[in-house]
Amino acid sequence: MPARRCLVAVLLGLLAVSAPARAEAGVKIANVDVSVLPSIRLTVVTSAPSSRSPRVTENGAHVVGLSAQNLGLAKNVVLAIDHSRSMRGRPLADALAAARTFVALKPRTDQIAVVSFASQSVLESDFSASNGKYAFPLATIGVDRVYGTRLYDAIVQSARALQRAKVPGRVIVLVTDGNETTSKATLAQAVRAARTARASVYVVAIESADFSPAPLRTLARRTGGNFYGARSSKALRNIYSRISQELRRTWRVEYVTAAVPGDRLRMHVTVPGLGSATATAHLKGSAAEEPSSRWTSASLLVAVALTAGVLGLLAFSLLGAARSRFGWPGDEF
Repeated sequence: MPARRCLVAVLLGLLAVSAPARAEAGVKIANVDVSVLPSIRLTVVTSAPSSRSPRVTENGAHVVGLSAQNLGLAKNVVLAIDHSRSMRGRPLADALAAARTFVALKPRTDQIAVVSFASQSVLESDFSASNGKYAFPLATIGVDRVYGTRLYDAIVQSARALQRAKVPGRVIVLVTDGNETTSKATLAQAVRAARTARASVYVVAIESADFSPAPLRTLARRTGGNFYGARSSKALRNIYSRISQELRRTWRVEYVTAAVPGDRLRMHVTVPGLGSATATAHLKGSAAEEPSSRWTSASLLVAVALTAGVLGLLAFSLLGAARSRFGWPGDEF
């Protein structure tokens, strides 16, 4: 009996140790982007860093043209920093310190660029893996003396800089305490620019009574990034550290869909050793509104055939009428 109790205790102990590991393992599809058909883009976040590429099926079938970028391996990152007048004092100091924390945690292969924005959007440093290139702006950016927050313009400028980057992993980390005020670009144009550059936007928002988070949540969601709200600038270092850790566990996946507008998709993603996740999407529109090429060709052939038939019948009718009215050469014989 004592031996049996001892065995039970050992087994329970093993279960207690192994259960948390199973509970922590997992895969999450953080975003599905169907705006660039026929391509589908997914943001996949795992519970632990993985060097094994996700596997994807669409409606039960293996996908075509799958490409996957491991953001934990190598990426280009734009640190976009709001230095408008509302950021004066502690908020800007904390934002710059948090950005330096992010840089200190980055993998050696990551390349960093800095964009500042207020009344203007300025590329302070181009991409580099060397601390010397971006350390100066992160230490010297001051509060703008002119009113304005060109937040959307900063996203567009950051996206254009990322388009020139050779590394496929592309991220924009933006910190702000206010709302968009003076950009030439709109929210839709900012989203489109980030998507065109295949860049995910991670928003760090210092929230206040006058702050409206909805547009920035939309910006993060529609680009496959994330939104982090901070009640004060003191929380920025912790948030930047969380973003750094999340990026180490993030994959950007893209493939060519077999679906057409109007179809419903069920995407199943598996990361070997960590688990799987499922997401669904409905492609807006219909085959009638946006016909595929094979249906367009078939419809054109049918239309040509029908037109030829109608013209043939009309010609035959006119010919018969002319014959009955004027006679036909040779009828007199």
